[in-house]
Amino acid sequence: MSYTHNFEEVLDKDEKKQKNLGLSVMRFDDEEVLKDIHNVLREITGFILELEDKN
Repeated sequence: MSYTHNFEEVLDKDEKKQKNLGLSVMRFDDEEVLKDIHNVLREITGFILELEDKN
């Protein structure tokens, strides 16, 4: 996570904005992306499949 997103207040504010806009956000830290990209991709794929099932 970036420096600003470590602050709970910023996270809460972001979540409220996203919810109002109907957005979903997945967060991955740099280490996950750099060292475990396969799992990151699996999580993203699973999320997309869940969304497709709901529609």
